[in-house]
Formats: sequence, structure tokens, C-alpha cells
Amino acid sequence: MLNELVVLYNALVSLGCDFGTPHPHFRKCPKGKAAFKLSLDEFGKVSDIVAMTDFNIEEVYRWQEHYHTPTFPAFNARALFEIPDPIPAFSIDNEKEILAFIEDLTNPRNKSIGNVKKEALEELETKCNGLWSDDIVWIGKCLKETPDTLRSMIGEIPRSYQALQELIRRAGICKPEELQRSVWSILRQKLIDTGDKVYAEALFAFKKKGKKKRRGKEHGKDYLYLLTIEDWNKYPSDTDLEKYPPYHLVIQNWMRMQLESYSDKNYPPTGKPDAYGRDFSGATENFAPANVGGLGPTVPFTANDQIPCLERYGLEGSSLFPAGAETRKMALKGIDYILNRTREGVTWKNITKYEPSKNKRKTVVIAYCTCLRDVNTLQFFDREDDDPKENIYRSEAATKLALAPFDGITKERPDARVVIHLLSAVDPGNTKVLASRKYSLFELSEGAFRWQAGNANIPGLNLPWVSIKQKRTSGENIRTKDAVPVYPIEAIKILNTDWYQDGKMVTQSKRFLPDEALDFLFEKGEVIGQRIDSGLSLLVEKSSSAIISAGLKGLHDYRKTGIKIKFTDNLFLHMLPSLYGLFLYKKGIKKEDYMNETMFYLGRYFAVVDDLYIQYHKDNSSGKVPMSLLGNDHMKLALQNPREAFVTLSSRLAHPYISWAKRVGTNDKPGRIAKNCIRKIGELTGELSKGEIPTDIKDTDKAKLLLGYLSYGARKDQFAGDSNEEKNEEGGEL
Repeated sequence: MLNELVVLYNALVSLGCDFGTPHPHFRKCPKGKAAFKLSLDEFGKVSDIVAMTDFNIEEVYRWQEHYHTPTFPAFNARALFEIPDPIPAFSIDNEKEILAFIEDLTNPRNKSIGNVKKEALEELETKCNGLWSDDIVWIGKCLKETPDTLRSMIGEIPRSYQALQELIRRAGICKPEELQRSVWSILRQKLIDTGDKVYAEALFAFKKKGKKKRRGKEHGKDYLYLLTIEDWNKYPSDTDLEKYPPYHLVIQNWMRMQLESYSDKNYPPTGKPDAYGRDFSGATENFAPANVGGLGPTVPFTANDQIPCLERYGLEGSSLFPAGAETRKMALKGIDYILNRTREGVTWKNITKYEPSKNKRKTVVIAYCTCLRDVNTLQFFDREDDDPKENIYRSEAATKLALAPFDGITKERPDARVVIHLLSAVDPGNTKVLASRKYSLFELSEGAFRWQAGNANIPGLNLPWVSIKQKRTSGENIRTKDAVPVYPIEAIKILNTDWYQDGKMVTQSKRFLPDEALDFLFEKGEVIGQRIDSGLSLLVEKSSSAIISAGLKGLHDYRKTGIKIKFTDNLFLHMLPSLYGLFLYKKGIKKEDYMNETMFYLGRYFAVVDDLYIQYHKDNSSGKVPMSLLGNDHMKLALQNPREAFVTLSSRLAHPYISWAKRVGTNDKPGRIAKNCIRKIGELTGELSKGEIPTDIKDTDKAKLLLGYLSYGARKDQFAGDSNEEKNEEGGEL
């Protein structure tokens, strides 16, 4: 990965990016951690602890030399006590209260804890295993050694930042054993006073069962304690100077600059080049991890001493591929900029959610344009919002709008490139480059327009209703029954998914890798042809049952039969037809052609039969419609032998359904719709008689058959020669 980061740094320099002053050991706190503000008084004793529920702890920097080493001013700690399993017996006086407390603690739906007395908590504590006793030495280093090391590197602290100096002094005289007792006492009292669950979770935890985890993870999660002083506004005493708490961004930015300056002085030039032609100074040291967005602690080098496979063969260490301090700084600045949490969604995106559930690993995609700074190229790879109105592939105009930022430089800078890297955290500290690609702006534009055209290569469809949350606008839910355009990385998720008949999806396989999303987006012709064939075959095999069930529910909903079908609908199911259409498009099969072909007509034939079947039972069975429908029941057979399915269905259709439809009156709605159905059946039978219905069926024909079935009942039916489908289907009534 070091090669990519050095190139990245040079590209960002040419764009005039402001890197700030990142330091490999002075990094932001982990995102998503529950955090507490731990205040020390002038004697080094804990004066208060407050849960930081409205504070972004990930914006605070802390010093940490290496992964799993002491930190300052924020340190990680486990819960204080481990509740044994099985739960021990308690006294009669406290048993009921303790068990109720444990129930509240372990129930994820509870946000608070019921009233609990001090005596009950004290008895529970006596039956628990202490967890901090193993960490006392480590906490002591967080209080004394680490801040002293940091202090020696940043030099003289300006008077306006004296709160930092005072915090270092107080932390140095704080005894870790006393700190543990104070944290224990204060958290317990906070729990009693407030009932906030966060205090209970910081006190007690259960050991997780199953696979053994490293220390600190076997209890589910740990917590961050941010050391500070409450009276920071007294330091300095000068009334005319601005004052800041020790974790304030102003102070931390000054610390970063000081650490950068210290690093430059600490590595005098040797005159010997490293592997990149930079000075060799610092090349013999191990690589320090950088805590970056989406990946966590990451060593910007593929051959570091934390990779088990290299360690087994004695190949670990910086000597395998020497990179000096200057080269490392370039890599660090590059990865810190491009994977900065503030640029999520612009220069990088976390795509871990698309990984198969089995052996899931942290994966991110980063992208940048070599001639435009902080332009969003990721929007062509993954969606920003579930709202279909925000989908850049919803129309040609929307895609053109997304490409607008590139219009000005496409002709001016023909050398401009879009660079995309896929990175995955394979092992702790070991990040693998899954793919590294470069595309011209012309290729980006061409690929995006092709992808949009592929998504649009389907008729209007009748799918079950699904609720979608508008993230970027009102946050409200909207409902749709239309197909939803699919993005490249979502296509990989769908291809790796097994679909059940009831719509449930399970993603456990890695049939296609994330980098193949780039191939689907950018490549064309023979380069991608074989994978398109494999993808379509797999898609039909794994999803056809779910598609047929979706069509069944869609028809029941469309005709309001009142039948409640147990079906799990989600946004991915609404992407399935779009992916069918996209694969057909990439094979050169356009909807204006296949919608006039035998297999599409056959799919609609089955759906019209279902509509007639529904109207028959509404008129003859006291309005009670069976859950299974006649045409839908023949769809699976049609995917194996279309001719047999058509002949079998037609023979069953003649009596009683066709004969009833011919004699029924049109005073009631079922009769009017039935008349329209037999007209359609006649038209479709005529179209089918022009060709030959095969006994064998190809994957492309299976896709056409399924799309034809789903097209019936669509709000905007694009069926050739029937532009007013919605009105026609109900005999002129909407």
C-alpha cells in the first residue's frame, strides 16, 4: 500500500491540498466509543466523571506510540466488574433488586436502569470479578510515562495553554489505585442518582461466549476516559489571555505542529537513499499505525511486523522494504487526508456493509481526481441516499448533472484521471490493496451513462410497496413500488446473495469481489462479457423464486384482495429487476426490442391470467381470493420448459375462467376487469402464435420472462402498443 500512498501524496500536493500536520503517534480517538470526561483536582484526585453523550470524542487527539500501548489524554478501559456466568446466589434482601438490575443491564431495548440501592450494587460487586486489577500498571503509564514523553517532545508550553501543563502535572501525581477506587465510587453514585444505563455498562459487563477474543474485547466493548481539569479557566492567571480546556482544538493543533517539528529534528539526513530515493533516515524503525476512517489502526506498509504470515517466515520488519522518515511522512499525510473522517462520502466511503456476513472485514473505497480537489467521484460507485429522487442513475439528466463538475476540464486536461483504490483490513495493522485503477474522465462519463442506460432498460414494474427513508432531506419515509436503480457496489452485494422465496436475503458467499464493481461500471465488450454471462446466470438462479413471490404479492396488493402474504421486502429486492435490465443491456439486448419478443409476452400472459383468476374468485367465492394464483404457480415450470407451462396453463384456463369471463356482466367491477383480461389474453395469444415457444430456455430469456410477468399492473406500463394500460386493465376505471 505504501506505493499507492506515495503517489497519492504527490497528486494531492499538485492539487494544493492542506494536509495539516499529522503525526503517526498523535491520532484522533476511535469513533463510536462511549466516553467519559474524568476531571482531576489539584491534588491529582478524581473530582468528577461525566458521560460525554453530546460530545464527539473522535475529534480529540491522543498520543499513542503503537497499537495497544498507553495513551494520553484519553485512555481506554474495560468495565470495572465482570458478572459471573452462571449468576451467583444473592441474599434474600437484595436478590430481587439485583436480578432486576441485571435484566435492565442486558436488555438492549432499555435505555435506563430502574431504581437500585447502593447496598444491592455493593453486594453484586463482591460477587464479581475485578477487571481493572489487570490494567493498573497500564493505566499508571497513561497517567505518568506517556504524558512525560509527550511533554519532552512538545517543548515549552505557551502561557495561554497552561491548562495542558497543569493536566500533565496532576496526572503525574495521580495514583492509579486511587483513580480506580474513585472511578468505582463515582460511577456507582452517578448510576444511583441518574439511572443512566451508560454508567451501569461502565461498571458491569458479561464475558462474551464463543470464539476467544483478545483482552479488552471479550466483554463486548470498552470505554474512553478523557483526562481534564474542571478549573481550566484559572490557567493561566492572566486575565487578558485567552484560556482553553486541555483537549481544545487550539491546543491540540499547536501540539501537532510541535510534534511535526520534533520529528524533523529527530531524523537527520544520512545521505543514503531509501527504496523511493528519499533519505534513508528512520528506515530501520518499525512502521507506526495510523488510525484512519473506516479501517481503524492501519500500518501504511504491506510488510509490517504484525502480519502473521510474514512473521512465520521471518520476513517481517522494515528491512524488507526500506522507507525513510520522509517517505513515511508523505504516506501518512496522504492517507490522513484522503481517509479523514470529515471527508467521508467525498474522498472515501466505508463499504464493509456489502461484505459477506461470514468473515466480514473492514473495507473502504477511496477515490480522487488528479485535476480536481475534493470532487465527489464516489457517487458513481455507491449511493449517497436511499431516496430514489437522489439517485444519480434515475435518469440521463441526473447522471449528466452528477458529471457536471468534470465538464470544464475534460477537454482542457486530457491527462486528468480518476484514481480509485479498494482497501481492506485483512489482519490487525495489515491493510491490503484489493484494487487500484485509473480511468480517464471520458471513461468515467461513458461508464456512468452506460450504467444509467442499463438501469433504465426495463419496463414499468409492479412490485410490493417498500418504505425508504430520506436521509439527506426531510428524514421522512417515502413509499414506492417501482424498481430502484442499482449502483455498482450494490450489484456485487446482490450477486453474492442467496434469496429465499419469502424475500429474505443472506449474503455469505464471495462469488464476486468488490473490485469487479469497477469492471461492471467501466469495462465493455469482450473484456466483461464472460462475467456478465456468469452474473446473469447466477442472478436468475438465486433470485427467481423471490422475484416470482414479489410478483404474487404485487398482484394481490394491486387488486386489493386483502390477502396478507408473509414477504420480506427491502430496497435490494427493488434493485433486482434493474440489475436484470442492466445485464441484458450489456449483452446488447434493449427493452424496445425484448418487450416485443415471445418470452416477454409469455410473462405478461401469466400475469393477465392471474388477474382473471382474481376476478373470478371475487365474483364466485364471496370475494375470497386464494393466496396462490394460477399463472404464478406456473412460473417456475416456465423457467424450465416454457412451452409445457403455456400449454398446461392454457388448458386449465378454458374452463371455468374463460367461459365465466365471456358470460359475466359488466355492472360490477370484477366483470369489467374480466372482459379486459380476456381481450388481453386474446392479444397476447396472437402475439405468441407468431413465434415458437421453446422447450428449453436461456438465461436471457428467463430474465425477459420474469420482467414481463412483473410489468403487468405497473403505474406507468411501458408495454408496447398499450400506453394507457392502467385505464385499460379496469375497463376504463382508475
